[in-house]
This record gives sequence, C-alpha cells and structure tokens, in this order.
Amino acid sequence: RYSPGVGLAYTSGYRADPDGVLRAMQDACVAMGLGVTAAHREVSPGQFEMNLSHGEVLDATDRVVSWVIIAAMAMLTVVVVLQVFFRYILNDSLRWGWDIPRLCFIWVIVLSIALGIRYNAHVGIDMVVQRFGPGTRRAVLLFNTFFMLLLAVVTAWYAAQLAHDTWDQNMPGIRLSVGLFYVGLAVGMVHTCMHLARILITGQTTTDHLSET
Repeated sequence: RYSPGVGLAYTSGYRADPDGVLRAMQDACVAMGLGVTAAHREVSPGQFEMNLSHGEVLDATDRVVSWVIIAAMAMLTVVVVLQVFFRYILNDSLRWGWDIPRLCFIWVIVLSIALGIRYNAHVGIDMVVQRFGPGTRRAVLLFNTFFMLLLAVVTAWYAAQLAHDTWDQNMPGIRLSVGLFYVGLAVGMVHTCMHLARILITGQTTTDHLSET
C-alpha cells in the first residue's frame, strides 16, 4: 500500500520516494492489469522492490508473446509471397527474402515453447504415469519440471552468450545482427522458465486449452 507515512527502508511513503517513481511504476502495472501485491523502498538509494502476482504477470507476458508470434507469422507469410512473386514473375529476387522469413520462423518456434507448456500442447506419453496415484503423479511432474527448468536456464544462459558474441555479425542479405536469432531463443527460454517455475510453485499444470474457434 502506498501511504504518506514517514519512513525510508521498507516503506513507500513520500519521504522514501520523493519523486514518485515507485508510485508511477505501481500505477502503470495496475493500468496494464498486473496484480501488485507489495511495493516499497529497499536500503540502497534508488532501489525499490515490487511484488507482482505471478499468474497475472504470466497472463500479460503470454498475451504480449502471442501478439509477437502473430506479427512474426504475418511478416513471414508476406515476405515469402513477395519473394515468390519477385522470383517467378519478375525474374528477380529480394536480397532479404531469405533472412527475414528465417528470423521470423525461428522466433515463432522458440517463443511458442512456453505457450505450449501453458496450454499442455507439447507431445507427451503418460500411459504409465496415469496408473500412478495422485501423490506419485505429482512427484513425477515436479521431477520432470525441475530438470526442464534446469535445461531452460542453461539454454537461456548460452543463448545470451551467443547473442553477445555474434552481435557484430550481420545477416547476408540485410543489415541485421545474427545475434537476433539467439536473442529470440533467450527470450523464449526465460518465458519458459516462468511457466516451469509456476508449476513448481503450484505443483500442477494449468487446465487451459487452445481454442479451435
């Protein structure tokens, strides 16, 4: 709660936040539909802490990622159609007609991994697990989730390193960094870690399913 009480560390009064930075961040989160459960100043100058409801944060992140996937698919489709038109009708070719679709396709794939976890869309064989009792099934779920989270963390780390190491290299047909391929992978794995962490915290998967309409 943001109150006018006097205080510094672990408070959120006007003395602790004279410029209203924390209040502005809190209002922005509320406007975006993010659940703010706590907000206060820390000990160091300029350091604030804000706690958000993980479910609402995940929902907002999923919405943003979904729109990025839609935009990438639309761009991929348009560029491929243009490339076919230029190549077979105009007997020419777009220099960036290969790089842009490849970048969009990779981003769509890696960003969809986390959404696949949310909507239980990944392929799995549970013929044996379904014969277990509820407690054993939950233990198997947490066991698998832990190692999936470990893999996602390692992948995100190395993707970030590769993005940094290749950032000065451009794609053949357009002045875009090759590191963008690995940026997409890192973002997708961080998003995946958020969903896997939610499973570890709640001990269960979601019941959401993709709509076919």
